[in-house]
Amino acid sequence: MTQQNPYQSSVPPNSTMSIVCLVCGILGLTLVPGVASVIAIITGNMAMKEIRASGGTVGGEGMARIGIVLGWIAVALAVVGVCCFLIAFAFPFILAPLGFMLEGAGYLSGIGPVG
Repeated sequence: MTQQNPYQSSVPPNSTMSIVCLVCGILGLTLVPGVASVIAIITGNMAMKEIRASGGTVGGEGMARIGIVLGWIAVALAVVGVCCFLIAFAFPFILAPLGFMLEGAGYLSGIGPVG
């Protein structure tokens, strides 16, 4: 007769990829933006495929989903940051010649002294 261990867990072990995904998602929002975010998205999708293919023997779907979401949030914040940088620093240099052209044509003469 075989004895069963009363302390044996019926919860499947977590996928290693889902743990990597969650850690990279957190790192992508804090210490290593960009690189870790992309890694979180890639490993999260790999973990989801692994979990679906396992037939219930591997868990960690929640961690993989959270890691993917954190990765996409970090990518979105990076895109917003690049747009803000362009608006603050690049567009004035692009639009400055246009302002001088408008001033020379008399379009800005009613605004007051320019420059």
